[in-house]
Amino acid sequence: MGSARRRSANARQKWLLLGGSTVVALSILALLELALTLFDVADPLEDPFFDYEAVTGLFEPAQGTVAGDVYRTRESKTKLFNPQGFPMVKRPGTFRVFALGGSTTHGRPYDWRVAFPNWLQLLLEGSRPGHPIEVINAGGVSYASHRVRVLVEELLNYEPDLLVVYSGHNEFLEERAYGDRLREGAALRLARRHLSGLRTVRWIRGWFGAGSSGAITEGTDGKQRVAAEVQTRLDVWDGLNSFTRDEALKRDVVAHFEWNLQAMVQLADAAGVPMVFVAPPSNALGFSPFKSEHRAELSADDAARFTTLVDSAADDLRAGAAASALASLEQAVQLDGEFANAHFLLGKAYLAADRPADAEAALMRAIDLDVCPLRAPTAIVEAVREVSSEAGVPLVDLPGILAERGRSSKGHGALGNDEFIDHVHPKIEVHQLVAELLVDQIVENGWLKLGITLTRAQRDAIYGRVMEGLDRDYYARRDLNLSKVLSWAGKYAEATEALMRSREQLVGNADMHFTLGVLLLRQGEAAAALEELQRAIAAQPDHASARVQAGRALAALGRNDEAMASFRDSARADPSNAVGFYNWAMAAHRQGDHAEALNALAELAKVDPDYPGLWLLRGQVLIGQGRSEDAIQALEQGIRQDPKSTDTHFYLGLARSHVEDWRGAEEALNQVLSAQPDHYHALRGMAQLEAAQGRDAEAVAAFMRAIEAIPDDPSLRFELGAHHHHHRRLEEAVAAYEAAAELDPGHFRAHNNLGAVWLSLRDIARATASFERALAINPKDGGVHYSLAQLKLATGDRGAARRHAEQARKLGIQPSQAFLNSLGN
Repeated sequence: MGSARRRSANARQKWLLLGGSTVVALSILALLELALTLFDVADPLEDPFFDYEAVTGLFEPAQGTVAGDVYRTRESKTKLFNPQGFPMVKRPGTFRVFALGGSTTHGRPYDWRVAFPNWLQLLLEGSRPGHPIEVINAGGVSYASHRVRVLVEELLNYEPDLLVVYSGHNEFLEERAYGDRLREGAALRLARRHLSGLRTVRWIRGWFGAGSSGAITEGTDGKQRVAAEVQTRLDVWDGLNSFTRDEALKRDVVAHFEWNLQAMVQLADAAGVPMVFVAPPSNALGFSPFKSEHRAELSADDAARFTTLVDSAADDLRAGAAASALASLEQAVQLDGEFANAHFLLGKAYLAADRPADAEAALMRAIDLDVCPLRAPTAIVEAVREVSSEAGVPLVDLPGILAERGRSSKGHGALGNDEFIDHVHPKIEVHQLVAELLVDQIVENGWLKLGITLTRAQRDAIYGRVMEGLDRDYYARRDLNLSKVLSWAGKYAEATEALMRSREQLVGNADMHFTLGVLLLRQGEAAAALEELQRAIAAQPDHASARVQAGRALAALGRNDEAMASFRDSARADPSNAVGFYNWAMAAHRQGDHAEALNALAELAKVDPDYPGLWLLRGQVLIGQGRSEDAIQALEQGIRQDPKSTDTHFYLGLARSHVEDWRGAEEALNQVLSAQPDHYHALRGMAQLEAAQGRDAEAVAAFMRAIEAIPDDPSLRFELGAHHHHHRRLEEAVAAYEAAAELDPGHFRAHNNLGAVWLSLRDIARATASFERALAINPKDGGVHYSLAQLKLATGDRGAARRHAEQARKLGIQPSQAFLNSLGN
């Protein structure tokens, strides 16, 4: 009995001690949190990954207008934002709304007049006549949620009554890098979500280094520095190539998107401003994936079988044979369930087979597997829904609403060309629907009392007044903008089709001719592209980008001198145009004009010393000049600029081998091969490196590794033969030379060297046959003529020997006097 009382007393003491310790800890935490708040330390809403120091505000004050001082869109921002303005002093009774997001909010491929923010403005004005309504379009082209969040911080300073956020399609456009913090379990992520609002947690994390590991450009606290404006991965000539499957990065991006939405909610809540989210829908049925990749470790046989099945299914779909297409595609996705386009075709086949639910699932799977995710994947849409539900933020679930409308009217909820003008940008009527749904949210949440409930006819009349003011030129410019978006996303055929609709209306428009020229060039039609680009230059002589593309077209046509002149002119037309200087340098390098290439690169370094590829190209040019030490310095700078560039590491290895820095050359080539084991030039270079050091066995092994990786390359076989020949392994040399000649029957040097080996082996017949094949390939090689003259003499054919000797002499090879004496001359 006493023992039980003692155990009970001890238990109470433990609980009291634990409770007291908890109270003390929470009190210390509260005091620390209060102190950090008072001194504004460790803001919990500061992005833990990105440094936004370079980002400037969207609006700036503008004085002297009739209506008084206003905020206007910064001139530097008008390439990505609509010009907008609103009074600096908010008028009494004004209902001010900011609409944020990407190009859909902006109004692409149209402009602000037909985007949902303007329709919202007009509907609210019609519903509340005589009262000031301000709906400001703050949608930025290519703006992702992390930039939208920064914009929310700015806009909350302008006395908004409501924020509308339509975001999610642009999350994968900019280069990003994250550490391990986002790759955590659900429980830890939930705890972080609820603790991240504490300054104490953020302050402690700052002491222990919570920056992004592997950031692309380091900013403050080791974070990734965000450029002043969007620089997308597609804004380069072959931008699609920068996208590869990376599931870890995809999860990180989605998690950061969710964090940004939560941060927006907290910012708005702290300011007492309500917010509405619009979930982003996509064109799943009318737009194929931008880039598909096979699953890892798919065998060559399975890949070939997969391709046959998919190609057959595509033919069947075009022919209306849905059942056959479906059978092929179901087999294909069994072989490879990660190839996005197969699921896209499967969705179409399911739809044709009247299986709408399966069709919707397959089409969304295609979006989720798209390696170039320019449409919001399911995880992004679900994140909007989850944050909205958890935070109590009203949601316009546009994907769900449009899908239900489709099921009612068409029998399926797969969104397509009925709702969209391209992959994500809605048709005007969908923008109008979004505005109507936002009005409903405003009314339901009591944010604004409306005096009039507009009828359908009144709404249509409002829409009609705007639409009547849009002429043919407006729609032509819409198609021009649409073609730019499609071209930027790699859909060149679709972009050309859109642009051809507006071509007649926009004849003489430099932008139209330029865009069409670029499209034609990317589709391999260099001559037609050049004509369009020359029209663009005629319309706008200082169009530097048109001159760059004209140079590329001229180079494709083999008109290299004109190409270099065009690149030079582009740089002169716009001395800040780094692309022009780079292409000028590249053209000069290809022409072998090292001095001009270096001059152009020097100018480029003044304009943009961090221009991608600058130091690599400088290193290549210096190698061409024989200045290997200088090349090494340039290439080392290039590696500091881009440590993952295999080309830069390769040329560094080449330059180091030229100065006989064998160890450094080997290290550089190993860097290449560790990243790209089948890199042809590195494999070949490694073999040459071993041979140059006299490491015979290692050189042979390196050549064999290269041949195993690239079995169809005759040059590798020839070089292996030359190595064996040098070491007097004549039979091995014969085998390698014959393999080279079999792969390339026109390989002059293989046949010539075979002749020399057979001659060493005293096989006169085979030596003669090999030299004659070499001579058939190049009749003007004096050395072969001389070899044949000697062979013919050895077989007693003095007439043939004299003819070949005479040809050798004409071609600059002087036969020895002893040989001439033996001919009887």
